[in-house]
Amino acid sequence: MERPRILMCRPDHYGIYYSINPWMKKILRNEGNQKIRREALGQWHNLKSVYEEEGFAVQPISQVSGCPDMVFVANAGLVCGNIFVSSNFRYAERQPEESHFRKCFQGQGFQVKTVEGKFEGHGDALFHKGTLVCMIGFRSSDRGVRQAAEHVGKTPVVLKLVDERFYHGDTCFCPLDPILFYPRAFDRPSRRKIERLGEAEALGEKDALAFVGNGTPLYRGTRQIYVGPMPSKNLRKKLENRGISIREVSLPAFKKSGGGARCLTLFL
Repeated sequence: MERPRILMCRPDHYGIYYSINPWMKKILRNEGNQKIRREALGQWHNLKSVYEEEGFAVQPISQVSGCPDMVFVANAGLVCGNIFVSSNFRYAERQPEESHFRKCFQGQGFQVKTVEGKFEGHGDALFHKGTLVCMIGFRSSDRGVRQAAEHVGKTPVVLKLVDERFYHGDTCFCPLDPILFYPRAFDRPSRRKIERLGEAEALGEKDALAFVGNGTPLYRGTRQIYVGPMPSKNLRKKLENRGISIREVSLPAFKKSGGGARCLTLFL
């Protein structure tokens, strides 16, 4: 049986060379990028090893010099079946990534689609039990997510982000069962929509700022696995009582750019 695949980008050219989110603003020019890169390589390999241990095949894409955030492959686009909807990044600093990812997916036989509105891939588009949940507010536009959803034949549930620390939806919304989400990252109507999606567990600020909401949900048959920073004691107990396995992976070098486990992961 063929193993499910995950795309990852080894951080050979990773570093913090600009500031496009609040996490980067705290770090820019305060640390050497060579040190950050060394730390990132080890942490990236730890995450890759966990995925492989859980039965996933990790497919690498080479990082391009001058594209330091290319490691955050979740933002490359939206994957659904054999369709890849390429991102249309808001910031000029990330726009050079677009052609490299399109070339990668074209080479694998995907139908590559584009959108006119701003859209940042699985950073703002996550599947939960077949429903496409999209986030707008900081990076992706309403027009962009709806165009992307139309390309894959889905009617999206659109949520609005209101806390700039959680600039992508995948930083504060983890589609496990129950959903893990940080309520203060969303406006009130969006919180009500999340509650209607199914059972949900609200994250406290400590877990949210640790990027527990950016953990990667893995599904292996009936098994659920959470991969990411260790949740707080109470949350960990709740997840374990639901039969969810927890695989702790610490990724502080990537958090300095505002990213975590899910940001580094693109399911194929």
